[in-house]
Amino acid sequence: LPTFYYAIRDKRVLRFLYAPYGKPKRMLTFHPHYLKEYNLRWFVFGLAIDEEGKQYFSNNCALDRIGSEITEVKNEKYTTSTTDYSTFFDDIIGVTHLKGISKETIEIEAKDYYTYMRILTKRLHKSQKVLHPWDKQKKTGRFSIEVIPNYELLGLLMGFEGHIEIFGSYRKQFKEEIKRIYNLYNE
Repeated sequence: LPTFYYAIRDKRVLRFLYAPYGKPKRMLTFHPHYLKEYNLRWFVFGLAIDEEGKQYFSNNCALDRIGSEITEVKNEKYTTSTTDYSTFFDDIIGVTHLKGISKETIEIEAKDYYTYMRILTKRLHKSQKVLHPWDKQKKTGRFSIEVIPNYELLGLLMGFEGHIEIFGSYRKQFKEEIKRIYNLYNE
């Protein structure tokens, strides 16, 4: 963590072996721009250049997936960020910006009072709104969030198990994940 902090501050280029989840390891030349902690993990964002020279802007690397010593590349000029990180995370939960995915309004209906209060007091996202306050007779309350769907959103919502129901266009994707899990355990 301190290595990246000082590299960002001093505008230094770094090189390291990176092992992304489910993909082959690759050596990256990295121009670090921003550090973010999410879910007890640290991520560094910046310009990543692979061995073939392909560039990945606003690339994020989980620090625990770095598989080698981090060395400084002294003969390469540092490229500054063109991303405004003060707003970069506004439309997502977590750290993953998926390409080609638009922001959606997702409605979340709590199916018990405990879950309703959990979501009310520990907001899922800053865009969260109460659509329907807790109804004692129906035993439901509904919220909405406006986000770009990603892996972290799916994981967060799956953590509520059968205590929520999803509405809106994201319902189909959520339902497919539930089917996949059901089939996994139904074999």
